[in-house]
Amino acid sequence: MTSAGVADATASLGSGSLNIKVGANAEVVVTPTDYSLQGIRDAINESDAGITATIINDGTANGNHLVITSKDSGAANTVKITATDASLSQFDYDPASPVLYDANTPPAGMSQLQAAQDANLTVDGIPITKPSNTITDAIQGVSLNLTQVSGGTPVTITVGQDTETVKTSIDNFVHPFDDLKQTISN
Repeated sequence: MTSAGVADATASLGSGSLNIKVGANAEVVVTPTDYSLQGIRDAINESDAGITATIINDGTANGNHLVITSKDSGAANTVKITATDASLSQFDYDPASPVLYDANTPPAGMSQLQAAQDANLTVDGIPITKPSNTITDAIQGVSLNLTQVSGGTPVTITVGQDTETVKTSIDNFVHPFDDLKQTISN
């Protein structure tokens, strides 16, 4: 999610604290010592709230945006932020009623850039839902890295043995053993 833009990332924006909840985790209260965009970013990153914050400048007069990202992926890690003081209400965000980001008419508060969601795929007719696009336990011995949406169009994946990796592993074992054998012989 992203905040509305501000001109100066070091200017004071208000007071109070931010209550941050990620998924079903307990709520974390973040109280910045400096209420600037930078201070809020630093307080969030120093907390154990399960999110990271960065400041992105889009090059316009009011171009400094606080961008918040959950550390863990998946729908179970939606983020909810509630300000305890009206002066910080621009950082309120409720995933139950998200405001979608629109660069042409950015909202006054936080807006959603990317919804927290799970990866959904079907393998041999079996529907699978995972919190990440890297799936290591759907097919035994196979890792899947989902890189794009197929839009419901089936994608055929061929799985083959990786003999090069096995050969490299054996070589990495044999060469030091041969070197040790030569050293002992000398």
